[in-house]
Amino acid sequence: MDTGEVVRRRIGGAETPTTAVVTAIADVRGVETADVTPLHDSVDPDALNGLFEPTSRRSRAGTVTFDHDGHRIELSFDDRMTVEVAALE
Repeated sequence: MDTGEVVRRRIGGAETPTTAVVTAIADVRGVETADVTPLHDSVDPDALNGLFEPTSRRSRAGTVTFDHDGHRIELSFDDRMTVEVAALE
């Protein structure tokens, strides 16, 4: 059940942005990742992952925000990638 909680976590290693988003939504809702509405209902998963692929440039920064499955998702990249999930009111 959604408690109005905000989940904020770093994305690291081989974890893709799309996997991190689904996992964070599941954490907020207290459910298994299989119970989260497929991400492709709201955003192109390949495009989302592509935005955050490694690059040869030294500095990379940006933020992508979208709504999915009753939640506001914010993916950001500064020094590291971060995903934040909050319930929509």
